[in-house]
Amino acid sequence: MLRLFKGTGPGVILLMLLTALLLWARSLSFHSEHIAKVNYNPGVLFDLIGSLPALYPVSALLLGFILMLTVGGVIISFNTGSFFLNERTFLPGAIYIIITALFTNYQAFHPVIPASLLLLFAVIRVAASHRKSGIAYNFFDAGLLIGFGSLLYPNLIWFGVLIIAGILLLRTIVIHEIAISLLGLLTPYVLLYGIYYVAGNDLSELTNSIGSKLFTEGPANEWPRTVIITAIFILISILISVSYLTTVFTKKKVKSRKIFSLLIWVGVITILIYFISPSASVELVYILAIPASYILAHYYIGVRRKKIVPEILFTGTLLLVLVIHLLDFLGIAI
Repeated sequence: MLRLFKGTGPGVILLMLLTALLLWARSLSFHSEHIAKVNYNPGVLFDLIGSLPALYPVSALLLGFILMLTVGGVIISFNTGSFFLNERTFLPGAIYIIITALFTNYQAFHPVIPASLLLLFAVIRVAASHRKSGIAYNFFDAGLLIGFGSLLYPNLIWFGVLIIAGILLLRTIVIHEIAISLLGLLTPYVLLYGIYYVAGNDLSELTNSIGSKLFTEGPANEWPRTVIITAIFILISILISVSYLTTVFTKKKVKSRKIFSLLIWVGVITILIYFISPSASVELVYILAIPASYILAHYYIGVRRKKIVPEILFTGTLLLVLVIHLLDFLGIAI
């Protein structure tokens, strides 16, 4: 099964699309019922379009599906341009599609999906600052992207730490670059407050709204046994992949090492947000799957011995996720 997703031809694209459609089939088919049980924790900007899922459920679900595919496509494009994996492959995008299908309740036009796309673009901008002479305004762009993303999905604001980590990893520390990155992060909020002020709205109400969305307890989620088993299986796969990455890390080119370090920072920050932020929940899988897709793909295509292990891990993950969706379709809770 793994070799089917490793290539870069049109057949792989078709296979990925079919896999995505299969994993989103129930959500797209039973749209009204599905929308009713989706838990949202939107940012203040997303509130402006928050009625879209209720008014146009099919369109909203299709938009969420297309955005998810777009993130997968950008994941592939990032490696194609920077070439930090051992080969150019569509495999990271396929892994992203599979992992993000773990929680069926979050297959929707959820704010975390467009926010994860903006975060990925921010990572790409930070990575592009490597060996760039002079002040790298990439960090302003990255801050701007994360700032706007946090107005869609509030917990994205904590990824401002990623920009500082990127400066430490990729550049000689320059106060100007730290300053412009913070300026980029704050710019969307300055614009928002400016619009509210000009419109004659209460600024304290806006401040309270932003604070409540960040620090109010998020929606509770059930963890069926099939999801727990699959999540543990994916976690084991990631740990094996990280272990493999550490064994070959020093042999990689400098830029590849920097990018992988940046991706690991994304994973660590995401995990910390899940356990520390009261408003965070399992929707963070859409963000965590970004570094996970690269780390898993690196192991799957890089290991030379015991190739049966990557095959078992990839096929096992796909089958377990398919089982979750089959049981959900049949209405069986296990």
